Amino acid sequence: MDEMMWEKRLISCMIAMIVVLTMVLSVPGLKIEAADTEITHAVTGGNITFDMSTGTITDCDESVTEAVIPDTIEGVPVVEVGIRAFGSCINLSSVELPDSVTVIEAFAFDNCGSLNSVKMPKNLEKIESWAFWGCGNLSSIEIPDKTRKIGEETFQNCVGLDNIEIPASVTSIGNSAFGYCSGLRSIKVDKNNTAYSSEDGVLFDKEKTTLLCYPIGKKQTVYEIPEGVTKIEDTAFCNCISLRGIGIPESVTGIDEYAFHMCDSLTDVYYGGNKEAWQNITIKDYNVALETAAIHYSSTCPDDVPLPPLPSGNTTVTGDDTEENDMELTVGGDVEFEVPIIFL
Repeated sequence: MDEMMWEKRLISCMIAMIVVLTMVLSVPGLKIEAADTEITHAVTGGNITFDMSTGTITDCDESVTEAVIPDTIEGVPVVEVGIRAFGSCINLSSVELPDSVTVIEAFAFDNCGSLNSVKMPKNLEKIESWAFWGCGNLSSIEIPDKTRKIGEETFQNCVGLDNIEIPASVTSIGNSAFGYCSGLRSIKVDKNNTAYSSEDGVLFDKEKTTLLCYPIGKKQTVYEIPEGVTKIEDTAFCNCISLRGIGIPESVTGIDEYAFHMCDSLTDVYYGGNKEAWQNITIKDYNVALETAAIHYSSTCPDDVPLPPLPSGNTTVTGDDTEENDMELTVGGDVEFEVPIIFL
């Protein structure tokens, strides 16, 4: 009898433990980590951390300078670069990713200011948002032919990039993916791409009805938006400080937020329609440049827009009047400032 009772209690305890474990595992947001699934792998200057249960690189020592990552670590395929895996590794200068990697997660390499060389995996499918944000020393990047997604602000503030080529495979490009790339002069899209197109280095959707991104490294002072464009996307011309004149066709019906944000040199807008049509365009917030520029109706953009003239009359340029060695410069007009002379 006692033996039967003991067996019943043992079975009851086992059932209770299973129930409790099931309840714990079902709690939303609860993450149970097995410490023995993560191992380190030596690279130049330190170690990377690899999760063997998911095939994901999860961390990197700040001392690492170069990372050549193999296809497998301890027999487990490397398939993903995890969230913030290399984030803010300021000494990292080069990375070689194996072809087994299919995903580069969000913030994976953000703020890697010394990073100047990345070998991308041939089988890469997704580059998630902010993956290379702030990699200012990166001068070129090759997007593989199997890549389908480029996330939001993926390459934002990569000021060293001078051109981007979008392969035919890409079907999704997030907002401001190439924003604030001050050196970017051209975005080229493979002619077989079904979602996007390019013209004169400017990124459009396939039908060229939406202008998505004007590279801010282009040095031309005027640009005529092609006829047929109906929408100017969020941040499309953001921080284009070289532009003084923009031609907008009558076909445009919507201008999104920040489309012309920080276009401080923009003085003239040449609109294809009349004043009434211009007032019917939906212009969202943070497009102050369109409010301060002169609007020329029923016009096309000229070949050049001259710099605004200095005010007439005598202008004396002044600065900090606490400087002992100052020079006055007359440039015309009524503004005075001083230019300090520094003797070495």
